[in-house]
Amino acid sequence: MHKNFCTDSKKLFEILNSKFTLENPPFRGGQSLKQVRQFNYRGTTRIMRAKGRDITELFGYSPDDHSSTARDARNLQKCPFSSSSCTKTNHDKSIIYGVCSVSEGSTTNPGRDVIICPKRLYHNDLKIIQNIAIRTWGERFEFISGGSMEDLRNKIKTSSNPNVVVAFGHNSGKEISINAGAQMSMDWILQTYNNGMPKEFIGIEVQSIDITGNYRNNHKFYMNSTQDIRGDSLIAPNSEHGLNWANVHKRLIPQLIRKGNIYKNDIRCKGFYFILPEVVYERFENILGYIKEQEGSNRNNITIATVSLESSPSEGTPRKIKFNRFITYSIESIKEAFGSWQSSGANSLLNEILMSVP
Repeated sequence: MHKNFCTDSKKLFEILNSKFTLENPPFRGGQSLKQVRQFNYRGTTRIMRAKGRDITELFGYSPDDHSSTARDARNLQKCPFSSSSCTKTNHDKSIIYGVCSVSEGSTTNPGRDVIICPKRLYHNDLKIIQNIAIRTWGERFEFISGGSMEDLRNKIKTSSNPNVVVAFGHNSGKEISINAGAQMSMDWILQTYNNGMPKEFIGIEVQSIDITGNYRNNHKFYMNSTQDIRGDSLIAPNSEHGLNWANVHKRLIPQLIRKGNIYKNDIRCKGFYFILPEVVYERFENILGYIKEQEGSNRNNITIATVSLESSPSEGTPRKIKFNRFITYSIESIKEAFGSWQSSGANSLLNEILMSVP
């Protein structure tokens, strides 16, 4: 038996029958070990993830990933997917949150983790965007991305392949903007070139979802506790975030319709793609209801590509992103469905409210 067993057992007994305040906590986090699932008699407990809503990726890695790669990412506070500073900050930019994804609800269902930053989708050198290019034109085109507009021009000129597809978007040339009654920026446009001459193009919109509430305490716990995991640790407090589902019909769908109207009137356009998390698209489906699917992508249609995070790999490795499904609708059918959408029983609810005022 370990020589400190009796002493440590007595310590554990005292802790389990006490409650401490945040002002005078016995261990990091201000909770008693009554809430900790595992205790090591050598004096170290493992960091335990929140039982409810939780941050699921912090600067590209699981918040309980203690590998040197993950710790370096937190210390540098840079986005590992876009090679730039993280833009997830508080209102005065004094705190960089670095949150890539959160749980939809309980952390027992990792398949429901939700990407809340679109840059998360740029993992592995724009692999998701490259896959859309291959789906449209096949593999005979060289995919060119990254750098300034001048860099892209030079890459086209020096390519050994006469057929290239060039990505215009974040950190790749620039986002193409037009003034069509109002300033409108296209997330990504992929354009093919043959011997340097522009040929066809597709439009791609990339969307995650915003949160409501906040994950402040959840974030603070992980950032403090993952710097040094020696010593007694605690269960992370639940995050207080929600998901801004209202934006799906307030902003996302109208944006798709406006951009779809632009693309469908250009004969060089080969299609319009909308990439978003599967969890978010499910809410999109509920709003629009049944819409007849179309065969193949073209300028009159929009192809929705849903994605999700794969299961957590070993420490020090970001989770991969996979496609779940591709669904193609006509722009006109989405416009019609959105214009005629009404929540079930909405008229009754309105009447009930009006009958009760003032």
